[in-house]
Amino acid sequence: MRRYLLASAITVAFASVIPADASILWISDDNQNIGQVDTVAHNVVANSVHNTHTSLTDIAFGSTGIMFGTTFTALVSINPTTGGVTGQGNYSGESGMNALLGTSTGLLGASFTNNNVYNINPTNAALSLFTTAPNTSSGDLAIHSGVLYGLGNSGGANTLNTLSGTHTAATLHVGSAGGPTLNNVFGLADDGTTLFAVAGTEVYSVNPTTAVMTALFDWSTAENGQNLGSDTGAAFVIEGTIAPPPPPNGAPEPTTLALLGVGLLGLGFVQGRRRS
Repeated sequence: MRRYLLASAITVAFASVIPADASILWISDDNQNIGQVDTVAHNVVANSVHNTHTSLTDIAFGSTGIMFGTTFTALVSINPTTGGVTGQGNYSGESGMNALLGTSTGLLGASFTNNNVYNINPTNAALSLFTTAPNTSSGDLAIHSGVLYGLGNSGGANTLNTLSGTHTAATLHVGSAGGPTLNNVFGLADDGTTLFAVAGTEVYSVNPTTAVMTALFDWSTAENGQNLGSDTGAAFVIEGTIAPPPPPNGAPEPTTLALLGVGLLGLGFVQGRRRS
């Protein structure tokens, strides 16, 4: 028991809990950096960029404010004040994890090698299937107004996938419904009011009803002497406090399955006692 408590304390201390700031969008980039972008001031926050020495495909915040990151094959926790990384575990049977989202109950992830969306155990990276998406993940998940959305690929263009209720995939357009499409939208995050998308170093707002993106700013023009590269993932701290939508088709949550298992074990024990 002492070893367990000590290990837990070390993990929390290393990860460094970050307070929620609705205007700060955290970014992972293609140079293995993490950094902060101010969505109000439209700049990279001074002294916020740190190298993780890890090729992250996305980042997310857990319910207690701990930062997590994913590679294609493993889950890590990240110290956002230094960029230091600690391995949480490798994914079993999955080599294409391309999206990560923190919720009030755990983590969700999505793959680019298949259409799977997973529950991820933040302690050991164990996976269970949450749902299947209309297409493969291009990188990120977000909950907006109670609906789970994900980024996907279709015909060389990025799509906004609805993953709650009836699953749909709508091609993202810039400026209007007939505007240009993109193939490098890898970030999706919600601050509780606005759904944001990120492509390269450009930040957009997204209308989830029309899948139209409106350009807001490019952080490369205001980096405060730092070098935050092209986005590979995006997250707001507040996302980790939002409850996920129920699994589609009534699929039980992992905690429900665990309780069911305990109940069945108990029933078997009682029946065993009766038979003896």
